[in-house]
Amino acid sequence: MLIKKVKDKKDIIESYFKSSNILKSIYHVKTKDLDIVFNRGAVYRYVDVPLKIFEQFERDQSQGKFLNRHIRNKFTTNKVADVDTQKLVESINRMMQRNSKIDGIIDSENPNPK
Repeated sequence: MLIKKVKDKKDIIESYFKSSNILKSIYHVKTKDLDIVFNRGAVYRYVDVPLKIFEQFERDQSQGKFLNRHIRNKFTTNKVADVDTQKLVESINRMMQRNSKIDGIIDSENPNPK
């Protein structure tokens, strides 16, 4: 389930999820690359994913199921990193508790949050 979506001026969309498998996605509008940060820390890049598919992925009730059905094995995939997800998980949990912005990230569509 989508928790928060953040767009920046560089045409990058970061989305944070409450999911058993996926913590975050980063969609690069210009290149159509979709980076997925999994709960265990692996980061995979899916190449040339249309914006429409990404938007459906975001809206789906289960990002993991959508990924398996409509993205995985349909787009070129590369593992790009392994990351420590502890701070990201803590930020997502705090955000869910107070229904606020991810710490340190300001939504460019609303640059003056209250």
